[in-house]
Amino acid sequence: MFRILSATQDASLTDRLIAALEGTASVVRTDPSVRSIQDSAVSIRPDLIVLDIDDAQDALEHACEAIRALLDADSNRPIVAIGNDEVASSVLRTMRAGARDFLGREVSNETLRRQIVAQLNRLTADAKPAAGRLVVITSGQPNDGESLFAVNYSVLRAKMNDNVLLVDFHLLASIAGAALDIDLNYTIHEAIGDLSRMDRTLLSSALGKHRASGLHVLPLAAVSDNVIDITGASILALLNTLRSMFSEIIVNFGGLRHSGLGTELLHAASESFLVSSQHFTSIKACKELLARVAADTPVRNRIVLAVSGYDNEIRLTDAQMATTLGMSRSVRIPDARAALANAVNKGVPLVLDQPRSAYAKAMAIIAGGEGEALSGDRQPVGGLFRRLAASVT
Repeated sequence: MFRILSATQDASLTDRLIAALEGTASVVRTDPSVRSIQDSAVSIRPDLIVLDIDDAQDALEHACEAIRALLDADSNRPIVAIGNDEVASSVLRTMRAGARDFLGREVSNETLRRQIVAQLNRLTADAKPAAGRLVVITSGQPNDGESLFAVNYSVLRAKMNDNVLLVDFHLLASIAGAALDIDLNYTIHEAIGDLSRMDRTLLSSALGKHRASGLHVLPLAAVSDNVIDITGASILALLNTLRSMFSEIIVNFGGLRHSGLGTELLHAASESFLVSSQHFTSIKACKELLARVAADTPVRNRIVLAVSGYDNEIRLTDAQMATTLGMSRSVRIPDARAALANAVNKGVPLVLDQPRSAYAKAMAIIAGGEGEALSGDRQPVGGLFRRLAASVT
């Protein structure tokens, strides 16, 4: 029988857990202070910890501190938070601190059991789930080249590594299906609904898969009106689960304008790309995006500027653009608009259809992490771009 530690001052919550998990787990209550939880975790050695989250700011700080401390002691032991799931900041901060799931305090005993048993089942299936590499691809404005960049980058990564997943937030519907010539019938919307019973067997049968590369694809939705009830917290919970099942997850975030979720993803990412054209409007949109989701210098320094459709005839280099945006790294992606369109119509990604093209060679360097692709001489900027650079913080 599993052991669960209930960290709460609410005895009724512990009683609910005992009733919900009867026959599956024994439940022991402790005070929700950091020291009490740590001491109890050492003595009881629970398989899972349920942490009651108070809405007050100080209480939330202590709860996040407790989560981080517990994960430092045992990164494989899941922590499930229970609180007010209508307070987005509490959900996001708790998930960012490392909680595996966040349940509303008013959920039914049946839901309590289902969600907690799902976490316990994952422990049985894989005692030490590894967090897969997370790559985030976004753009200042939608349809600025980020989607085909994500598709071609993901295909190359899948050719180099097994078990790679592209999570595509492209709206209105994923372009990946057409670009890879595969049917995408299972969506993020449906995956969130299946979160409590999600495992590799379900995903293997449900996800779209590109045969030539082995890339798995999970789109946001088949039609746009399916996404209105998807929350940032539910997406984070899904990605957290998926990272235990895939060696690498690539998120095309360009189509979703959710600042809080974008910030969380960029903080968690192993690597990120900001895709932009050489147009003033695109650079301005990138600047505004960075101000919203990546204001911290350390986060911004981990993002690579990827200039799509790069044309040497345009008097603005990728290095100048990066300087304008306060970024330290940039890459050039040669102009291949016609070839990319033909490749989509053909259903074969350009990096496979024309592997010797300048575009494919540049993408191969980017996907392989070669240093030559992440450099560029910084040059002074002028005109409209000087005004943008002056306001970058």
